[in-house]
Amino acid sequence: MPAQLCSPNPSSQSGAQRSRGKKPKFVIDSHAIVALVDKEKGHERVASRHVAAQNSEIALYMSLMNWGEILYTFERERGARFADEFEQDLDEYPIRLMGVNRSAFVRQRG
Repeated sequence: MPAQLCSPNPSSQSGAQRSRGKKPKFVIDSHAIVALVDKEKGHERVASRHVAAQNSEIALYMSLMNWGEILYTFERERGARFADEFEQDLDEYPIRLMGVNRSAFVRQRG
């Protein structure tokens, strides 16, 4: 599956909001991280978002469910040692982890 990055709120990228100092926000999923690590199709786009987040130009978010999926997949396919080491690396990524609950989804739809 190709890497996927999308804006949860297209208006978050408007010029008016950028002029008020708000950074564009993007949600990154587990497939995007796997594509980045394995240099699969779309990894360049993920890498550019990663650099932009490191430079505080954008904000990256990921759900805890996706974070867990990454670690589970890596442990299953590459072993516990790889997953443990990658977990430490992932903690250094400029990605804000978001909890998953129904009220959070309702607020986003609002």
